[in-house]
Amino acid sequence: MKKAIYLLVAVVLLATGCAGAKKPNALNLLVFEGYADKQWLDPFVKETGAKVNVTNATSVDEIFNKMAADGGKGYDLATIDTSLFKRYHDHNLLLAIDTGKLKNYNNILPEFQNLKVTQFDGKQFGVPYAWGTIPLFWDKSVIKEKPDSWALMWDPKYKGKVLILDEPQNAYVTMALKLGGFSDLWNFSDADFVRLSDGFKSLAPQLRTLTTGATDAVNLIANHEAVLGMAFGEQLKSQATQKGLSVDLTIPKEGGIGWLDNWVISAGTQNQDLALKWIDWCIRKDNDKIMSDLIGYPGASNAAEGIDYASRCVWLQPRGDYQKLTEKWSEVKLMLSKK
Repeated sequence: MKKAIYLLVAVVLLATGCAGAKKPNALNLLVFEGYADKQWLDPFVKETGAKVNVTNATSVDEIFNKMAADGGKGYDLATIDTSLFKRYHDHNLLLAIDTGKLKNYNNILPEFQNLKVTQFDGKQFGVPYAWGTIPLFWDKSVIKEKPDSWALMWDPKYKGKVLILDEPQNAYVTMALKLGGFSDLWNFSDADFVRLSDGFKSLAPQLRTLTTGATDAVNLIANHEAVLGMAFGEQLKSQATQKGLSVDLTIPKEGGIGWLDNWVISAGTQNQDLALKWIDWCIRKDNDKIMSDLIGYPGASNAAEGIDYASRCVWLQPRGDYQKLTEKWSEVKLMLSKK
């Protein structure tokens, strides 16, 4: 009898403890470089008392793989571009976001609100944060005239001084734009991949290396090891300017990639309310401007100034060949490593 009473008391205490358990006042962010800088992170921590853990990623595949590894339980928030929402939704990695709980949502520029590509079953799954391009960059101290074509990367004068991104979609779509004649940039056929591989093979002698972010590229430019190529452009230019380097950007006549990154809430989050507070904090106009001024990307909550090439962009769309794209990119990287 006493044993039964003890068991009953234990069950009640356990149930009461579970019901009264508080969610941790902490956020785990999985983001691209610069999206959670101390300039707006520290004031958020001070205001909320939360602990914020930041993991910086270097590629879209890294973010997806880390989220998919445990169903998103290791992170509360991530940043992904518009082309990736279907992939994440199909893997049940995202929570719908009630934008009515974001008092700063109307700060977001009208052209970035109500994007169908981030919606499923009438629910919103992303909040626009920053946008930018994958342009052609060049060192103005070496290349005096503004280039108008990606073909400059093949100029023998710059052998061994060209950079491209180690990121399959950006690299492949940029190559397709340069080569021209592709019917679908978001779903390459087997014949397309053969042609694209030949394009990278022809570029191989020109390459200095593949880069994973703006910082890598800026350091190579500063050391006179690179003079042009493709990169996360606006961030590269901002960092280069801070180092006293003369670097500029353009979307060539063949076109270039435009992207829009969004905050998303992980399906495995332990603190949805705090995640919403973080998103609302980031899209506040003053914090959005701090981010833009610091890393160079235009924010989604303030009109961009001084960018005259956005009209030549093709904007990222959901892919139909993502698995094959990543597999083929591994083959291309192996080929490039043997150049």
